[in-house]
Amino acid sequence: MNRGKHCNNKSGFKGVVVCNGWRGKFRAQTTVNSQPITIGYFDNPEDAYQAYCDYVQPIHGEFFKRA
Repeated sequence: MNRGKHCNNKSGFKGVVVCNGWRGKFRAQTTVNSQPITIGYFDNPEDAYQAYCDYVQPIHGEFFKRA
């Protein structure tokens, strides 16, 4: 299902969440076959979003949508 970012998204990017326990860190994450996947931890949301896009685009192919 193509979903955009949630209205309560604090990072401003789809697939990127702010890590409360890690000061100033952002986590790129997705879900594959109902299983949560952590792609990695990053210092800024732009790098986390780029990693998210690089990871998800091959999986979703033509249905991949940049938010």
